[in-house]
Amino acid sequence: MAHTDVEPGFVKECLGDPRYQIVDVRTPFEYERYHVPGSVLIPIQFFHELIDMVDGARPVIFLCEHANRSRVVCQNFGHVFKEVYNMVGGMERWLKLGFEFESGMDEKGLLWANRLKEKGYPVDALFAPYTSERRTV
Repeated sequence: MAHTDVEPGFVKECLGDPRYQIVDVRTPFEYERYHVPGSVLIPIQFFHELIDMVDGARPVIFLCEHANRSRVVCQNFGHVFKEVYNMVGGMERWLKLGFEFESGMDEKGLLWANRLKEKGYPVDALFAPYTSERRTV
């Protein structure tokens, strides 16, 4: 399925709505600095390995810093999902509009690393360079 570009205001309206999944495809360091509340981090470089983290039957909104990486995910993997949205302007636009954001690494920011660890990836070596402090997953 082709994706639909949506404004940050649409994404803001979807916050807390369990029908929508919000997936951030930036790096862990970027996510840690600031992210949309409730978003799940799946770094783009691991998306092909972690695509099963996204429920294909539910609408999914992809975002990144400027909407370039999220557009790539939408174009390359959009056919797997029922409804696919790309947030135009990315986090840069979200912040310029003054919308709420969270900072720090939270549970939803670590799910990707835990899933890779389950698959046998050397997560500690992969994860440490992206965070402001070394974490054990």
